Amino acid sequence: MVGRVLVSVIAIPLLLGITILGEYWFAICVAGIGVLALYEVYRIIDLWGINTYRLLGLLALLGVLGNAYWNFSTYITIMVVFAFIITVWHSILTVSRGFRSNTSDVVSTDAGHKRISSLLFTTLGLVYIAWPLSLAISIREWHDGVYWILLVMLGTFATDTASFLVGKTFGRHKLAPSISPNKTVEGAVGGVILGAIAILTLIDVFSLDFISFQVEIIFAILFTISAQIGDLLESTMKRRALIKDAGSIIPGHGGVLDRLDSVILVLLFVYYSRLWVIN
Repeated sequence: MVGRVLVSVIAIPLLLGITILGEYWFAICVAGIGVLALYEVYRIIDLWGINTYRLLGLLALLGVLGNAYWNFSTYITIMVVFAFIITVWHSILTVSRGFRSNTSDVVSTDAGHKRISSLLFTTLGLVYIAWPLSLAISIREWHDGVYWILLVMLGTFATDTASFLVGKTFGRHKLAPSISPNKTVEGAVGGVILGAIAILTLIDVFSLDFISFQVEIIFAILFTISAQIGDLLESTMKRRALIKDAGSIIPGHGGVLDRLDSVILVLLFVYYSRLWVIN
C-alpha cells in the first residue's frame, strides 16, 4: 500500500508537468507509455493462445503516433494500408496452398489460419492502444489542449478514486462478478456522481467552453461512464488470460495498461465530443 501511494505521489505530478511542459515532451511520453501498454496487450493476447506480431505492432504504433504529431497523414496511411494488404495477401496464399495440397499438408492450412488470427489480433491490439493515444497527441495540440488533457487525467483519476472508495465503504452488490469480482454497483454509482462533480469543477476551473450547462452535466456523466467501461474492458481481457495484472512495471499498481485502461475510452469520448457536440 505504501508503495502504491508513493508511486502515485511521484507519477501524477510528473505526468502533469510533462503535459504542461510542451507538445514535444508530451508526445515522447505518450509514445513511451504506448509502447509499454501495447507490449502488455500483446502479452495478454499471447496468453489467450494467439501469437502476435509484437515487433510489427510496436513499429506501427510509433508510426501512428508520429503521424499524429507531425501530421504526415497521407504518407503514413499509404504505408500502413500497403503493409496490411501485403500481410493479408501472404496469409491468404498460405491458406490457399494448404487447401490445394495433399492431406499430408493440412498443417499448412492450420498455419495459415493461425497466421490470419495473429494478424487480426495484432491489428486489434494496435487499434486499442494507438487510436486513443494518437488522439491524446492531437488534443494536446489544440489551443486549449493542455487543459483538456489535464481534464482527462484528473477527471479519470477522480472517477477511479471515488469508485474505489465508495465501493470499499458501501459496496454490497457485485457489478460484474464474472469479470471483476471487487467492483460493486455502489462503487460504480459513486464513481459517476462524485466523478461528475469533480469534472464539472475542473471544467469551471479551466474555463473550458461548452454550449450550455446542461451539456456540461451530460458530458461529465458520460465521461465517468466511459472511464468505468474502459476499466471493465481491460478486466475482461485479463480475466480471459487468467491474470490479475497486465504487468508488474509499476510497484503496487501492476502494469502500464492497468493505469491506462480507464483513460482509453475517455480519450475517444472527449475528442469526438469536443469535435462534434460541445462547441
